[in-house]
Amino acid sequence: MRSRYTRMASAAGFACLVVIGGTSPGESLADGGDELNTQLSAGGATMTAAEISEAANQVLMLHASAVVALAVDATPGAAVRLTVPIAGRERTLDLTPHSIRSPNYQVFEQHADGSYVAIEPEPERTLRGTVDGAPNSKVAASLLDEGLYARIALSDDVVYWIEPLGPHVAGAGASAHVVYNAADAMGCGQSCATQAEQSPFHVDGPFSAGEFIPCDNGICVAELACDSDFEYYQDHGSNTAAVQNQIFLIINAVNMQYERDVIIKHEITATIVRTAEPDPYGTTNFSALLSSVRSQWLPPNHPTVPRDVVHLFTGKDLTDNGGPSNVIGVAWGLNLICTTSGVCLAQSDFNNNFSCKTDLTAHELGHLWGAGHCNCVSGPDRSTMNASITCTNVFHPTQTIPSIDAHRNSRQMLGCLDIEGGTVCGDGVVDENEECDPPNVLHCDLTCHWICGDGVVQSGEECDPPNGVSCDDQCMFLPCFGATGDCCAPTGAPGCGDPQCCAVVCAVDVNCCDGNWDAGCAFFATQAPICGCPQCSTGDDCPNQTVCTTPECQGGMCVYQANTEPCDDGDSCTINDRCAQLECVGTPAPCDDGDPCTINDHCSQSECTGSPAPCNDGMFCNGVEFCSNGQCLGTTAPCFGDPCNEDDDSCCTGVASPPFIVHADGLLGETRPCTGYIDPRIESSNGSSLDRGVQEFVIAFNEPVFGPGMTAVGPGDFLIRQTGGGVKPIILTVEPLGGDGRVYRVLLDRVIKVGAWTTIQALVVDICGDPITNAGEMGPGIPEPDRIDVAHLPGDVSQNGSAQPSDLIFFRQFLALGAFTHCGLLGDYFDIDRNGSPGEPADLIRFRQILAGTSPATRAWLGQSLNQTQP
Repeated sequence: MRSRYTRMASAAGFACLVVIGGTSPGESLADGGDELNTQLSAGGATMTAAEISEAANQVLMLHASAVVALAVDATPGAAVRLTVPIAGRERTLDLTPHSIRSPNYQVFEQHADGSYVAIEPEPERTLRGTVDGAPNSKVAASLLDEGLYARIALSDDVVYWIEPLGPHVAGAGASAHVVYNAADAMGCGQSCATQAEQSPFHVDGPFSAGEFIPCDNGICVAELACDSDFEYYQDHGSNTAAVQNQIFLIINAVNMQYERDVIIKHEITATIVRTAEPDPYGTTNFSALLSSVRSQWLPPNHPTVPRDVVHLFTGKDLTDNGGPSNVIGVAWGLNLICTTSGVCLAQSDFNNNFSCKTDLTAHELGHLWGAGHCNCVSGPDRSTMNASITCTNVFHPTQTIPSIDAHRNSRQMLGCLDIEGGTVCGDGVVDENEECDPPNVLHCDLTCHWICGDGVVQSGEECDPPNGVSCDDQCMFLPCFGATGDCCAPTGAPGCGDPQCCAVVCAVDVNCCDGNWDAGCAFFATQAPICGCPQCSTGDDCPNQTVCTTPECQGGMCVYQANTEPCDDGDSCTINDRCAQLECVGTPAPCDDGDPCTINDHCSQSECTGSPAPCNDGMFCNGVEFCSNGQCLGTTAPCFGDPCNEDDDSCCTGVASPPFIVHADGLLGETRPCTGYIDPRIESSNGSSLDRGVQEFVIAFNEPVFGPGMTAVGPGDFLIRQTGGGVKPIILTVEPLGGDGRVYRVLLDRVIKVGAWTTIQALVVDICGDPITNAGEMGPGIPEPDRIDVAHLPGDVSQNGSAQPSDLIFFRQFLALGAFTHCGLLGDYFDIDRNGSPGEPADLIRFRQILAGTSPATRAWLGQSLNQTQP
């Protein structure tokens, strides 16, 4: 959610009073009146009138105010008379409907697909009037659904403001309004970002008294196009009518200031309401947003909207360089009315105060009318064009008004401003700036000028079109007809010696008459109708003012059409730059920063950078790894001097994890899964049992192991025990396999055969010095962590570790049924005589001999258990 400055105070309710409360120091609204100690209650809560007034002061940023109850009929188009307590005195406002829109005013909604839909304009709710008993008073007001907004000037120096309190104080009700003196508006620290530089075509100074009479003694009227972004639409209830009404109440109050101070009025020709995303204004950066406004309103866009100036009302919180900003408004520059750069924008709802939002719009329009920032923040100098907003709604008489007057006069001479009031055409009196006056004068039109094209050359006409091809439709000789082809000569003599054209151009810029004719002078010559200078004959004559437009010459005027040509967006990190919707847009360029230790390389600010690539060499004892020159390297060992156990991914201190045997095989025998020992017998290919025995073993440990002194594992690190006869073998060699210290090949000096029980016990330690686990003899069928057994016990049919009478029962069942439910090979348990045929009658005889202990071939077992026969 966007952060908003708007605050809402809370009130329990309102009593039906004309004056509810007010506090003010000095010349305040309360002078002459008593503060009411009214208690307001609702739902068990109470709030005094003074507390309500203080809430209003806080939320509207006022030093002082009075809260009043106004019940007004909000029907549009009706005259209004109402009484308002102001400064302890009841004042009656006499208001009538007042239009600030052009006769052909239009409203457009822009929808999500980018289309513009014309809708029926809402009835105007703007009013103008006076205060009874105040001869020089003026009022600009708007009566909206939420209440009355008004700027009340009792005189030029005494101004009050009224606005509804309901939108800002919870529970205030529709009748609650706040009244405050203009001097009690606090202003704020927010500022305008418009630079002081003039536009290329500037006016050097104000006109002297009597040199020029503005707009024929009337009001100069500029056509204003109003735009609003999607956020502004949301801020005003997502309601197009509410957006129009808000803009109109601001411009109505702004016009009151311009009409009084600089004899200017803004007439709204169209309002565009952006009702969905995406709209053309996708950025919050104030500079980029202003550029988007200008691009959006360049020709040929919005061809049906006449305008001398464009104003965007934005609901965005403006930013600068990606961060918060105190900027709330900006204009393209100075002296830009009636140009394609005459655009500005304002974050109107930066606070809740009506007088502040009107002062902000007056400020930004003031730049386009030629006014720069002034040093006028306090005291009698406090005025609108101060760099930070003052909420005063008045132009400084010496620092601001002369600059606006000068630019206004230059615009009038170019013929781009309309006139309201002034001299009357049709009264039969030829006034100043009239050539004639009907109705009783032949060849005089309804604008009190001689009719051009009737074939009669009148005073002030050089020719009349039927009299020659060198005459234009203004009854003036074509400036360059048959001459040099230049509208204005380098010496400053314009239009092939046309003094009227020269006067107009040089009135705008005196430098043009001092032999300094330049592009600015030529521009004004093409803009002034009296000069009759075409801007172009072909599109090649038109300067390509903006990227992504193609100039065309239409009727002697330069028109700029949007194109989709290749362009350069100035960003080396993009490729395939091409124009789209008047902007140069590229696609991200692939890049490689040349560093194998980065991934996701991307280009930013002309530099290719990547994110650090993850790196892991799989070794705990290397510490945290980092990538360097494409190699994964370890940092400081994690154990800080303590031995590191790679297998456990841990340091040795405080950790007890001894090694153990995980697998053992006789290279010529096999490990029986049911008994847990290595069988030394080897069966021949023809099935006869051969008692060749085993001499080599492979023993695998769960982790790298060493001799007890942390030496390489050798023969002395194993212990051999044997029972059952014969000479006990010894270990000749111990050979490591695999290179990681886990697996070893053990070679004995002799072969172990049937008839002996041999145990080989390991006496090793791990990297931490922990000795191998010694669990002792754990019985048949259980692998032991520190030793391996080499043996075979014929006749242990039940696989319980001993040959005993009960095994005879299992033997007989096998002979009778052929069933064997235990694991292992039949020959292990039923081929007692080891002739390759298990379960023969001869095997039964040998079985009985085992039980009787009379078989010499099996005397090593003597019917005893494995535990009893192990060493």
